[in-house]
Amino acid sequence: MLAVTLLLFSWAVPTVAYFPSLHDPRIFKIFGGSAAHDEQFPFMASLLYSKKVGASSMCGGTLLSTRFVLTAAHCVVDFRTGKVMVDSTTLGGGQWSSVRRIVVHPRYSGSPDFYNDIAIIEIDPVQLNDQVKAIRIVKDDSELLRSQKATVIGFGTYKVTEGKEIVSSYLRHTNVRLFSASECRQKNGAYINESLLCAGDMGKGTGSGDSGGPLLVSTRDGLVQVGVTSHGSDDFYKMMNEQHKHPDVYVRVSKYCGWIAKTTKGEVNCE
Repeated sequence: MLAVTLLLFSWAVPTVAYFPSLHDPRIFKIFGGSAAHDEQFPFMASLLYSKKVGASSMCGGTLLSTRFVLTAAHCVVDFRTGKVMVDSTTLGGGQWSSVRRIVVHPRYSGSPDFYNDIAIIEIDPVQLNDQVKAIRIVKDDSELLRSQKATVIGFGTYKVTEGKEIVSSYLRHTNVRLFSASECRQKNGAYINESLLCAGDMGKGTGSGDSGGPLLVSTRDGLVQVGVTSHGSDDFYKMMNEQHKHPDVYVRVSKYCGWIAKTTKGEVNCE
């Protein structure tokens, strides 16, 4: 959704998706959620970076392997330099890894539709352990999407007080509803295609700072990532309270399995 702007490790807010007035779809954060515990989301990654123009920012991501991270394209199109953090539920802890290479999807459209809002970051290899593991991604997500239940996570905004976004220094998570393609188009417009997903709930969802993070579905074998947080409403009230009426939009990961395998030279493959 939106990226988070940094200033000496304090987070501010930039602009994208359809958050034109105050945000950038790169800065979404979790509303209606609670703090995550260690080892609950061992695949979560955070990208802290400086941009070619403007302040520094933060986005979420997921670990695909020891050296590849999945995130949103709008988070990194103006990337200059930065690092990726894993192995921590708090900002500032964990393992830090330098960015080696960034590959933005070649058909990323940018504003206002944000089609193909997906990118892969190659990093210096991280050490896997109980708190650092790769996320599962699948070729066929049709059955998973029928569950209509999903989880979103991030370090983004979790409340707004007197018009000011309050961001979290702790990783947060909440459960949201997955909408069908027809419901998604009805609520968000005809631009929604088969490569996009919609999710949200009353008082729950992503917000500023959560962009690039995962939309997850629970299975008997653990969590599977079905989406990448992309964009949503720039209206504070709708963002905090009405994501069941104005759901956020996510990139559908299963539609990019071939591109992911090609970009990682076969190191990462959908199941």
